[in-house]
Amino acid sequence: MEPAFKLLLSDEQHAQLGELTAIIGQVDEILIRTVAHLLTVERMAANRIMGATKISDNAGIWSELVRAKTTDEKILWLVSHAMVEIQSVSAARNDFVHAWFQMVRRDGAWADGVWKEGVWCDGVWGDKAVLEARRVKSDKPRPLSELPIVRDRAARLSCLVAHIWHLLTEAPATNSPWLERLAPTLPPRPKSDGTPRQGKGQKARPQA
Repeated sequence: MEPAFKLLLSDEQHAQLGELTAIIGQVDEILIRTVAHLLTVERMAANRIMGATKISDNAGIWSELVRAKTTDEKILWLVSHAMVEIQSVSAARNDFVHAWFQMVRRDGAWADGVWKEGVWCDGVWGDKAVLEARRVKSDKPRPLSELPIVRDRAARLSCLVAHIWHLLTEAPATNSPWLERLAPTLPPRPKSDGTPRQGKGQKARPQA
């Protein structure tokens, strides 16, 4: 069945939008698997623990749990980076998933279709109009040219959280199937002052 209004995205853009949604699903899945592993609980229990509707809320639980379970600075640095990316990618995903796609003239006016004699008529756009995503509840605009960028950032995020999951299972980093794709994109790691990090619930060791 055809939808109420004409779909303006190209086949490639629809594919990118679908892939973006599926990749964020991968991120959700990896976070839940990590929580189940760290707490040694069944999947149903992990599902309840990670039961928030917002991925950013679930990521906060995941982050705090990882920090409580490890003092490995390499992992904690990756977790901090992942939290920044989750917030950013999730917000960008929502801008496209919860959007009305419309043609906009370069002067900023809408070039959408109009109601004419009780019938919806497609707008006449010409070469002066561009396609954009307009967030339904806020009217926030976002150009469609950013969709493939957001899709690729989501893919990178999925590799990042999967690599963290791999490290938390105490598997060697060199065996991570995600490290080769991920490593060239990681920002420089902050220098440590050499002081061992104190995990939550752990008492500080007396200095010799």
